[in-house]
Amino acid sequence: MNEIIVCGRISIVSSELEAILLEHPDITAAAVIGAPSEQWGQTPIAFVEVWGSISFSAEAATDWVNAKLGEQEHL
Repeated sequence: MNEIIVCGRISIVSSELEAILLEHPDITAAAVIGAPSEQWGQTPIAFVEVWGSISFSAEAATDWVNAKLGEQEHL
C-alpha cells in the first residue's frame, strides 16, 4: 500500500521517494512517512540506513532526492 503525503498542493507517494533514496550507493534501506506540518499540511520525513560512508548527511540525502526529482521532470 502506498502512503500519499499531501505537502502543500503536491501529492507525494512515499514509496517513490523510498525508491529514489535506494538508488544512492550508500543507502541500504529507506522508509518515508508524512509528518504534520503547520506550513504544508504534511512534510515527508525519510529514515535511511547508510553503509560505506562516514560523511553521509541528511543534506546529502536531500540533495540526492532533489537532483533525481529534477532529472525526472525533464523526461
